[in-house]
Amino acid sequence: MTAETAETGVAGPSSRRSALAYGLVSLVLSTVGFAVAVGPGRADAVSVGLGVYGAWLIQIVAFWHLVQALGTGRPVLRPWIVGIAARGAGLVLAFGVAAAGGLDGDALLLAYGGAMLGLLLLEAGWLAIGSPAPAR
Repeated sequence: MTAETAETGVAGPSSRRSALAYGLVSLVLSTVGFAVAVGPGRADAVSVGLGVYGAWLIQIVAFWHLVQALGTGRPVLRPWIVGIAARGAGLVLAFGVAAAGGLDGDALLLAYGGAMLGLLLLEAGWLAIGSPAPAR
């Protein structure tokens, strides 16, 4: 942790780079998953797109806050719990959108759940391999 990070409570450039790199890698992998799921005759592209990219957006925001907390040495319990709650709320929201919007609910929920599972596994590996060192 640099003196600037300790004084301001803002994570340094390495934390931001890690979060941005994760965002780009996860976006590419989410797009590949989307393309596979909506291949010829497979699933409704709108439902799958809402599920996959909704999960990606929630995951990116949750990951960003977690990496910021790790980079500044703040306790990570709050960003972790809020991230888990946001992921659950996203599932409820996906169900509501499918029910109210007349979309293919099975495709939307499976896309959201599958994307979120893949993104959580990527997050775990990303943090295990390249997370910023905790501040002391």
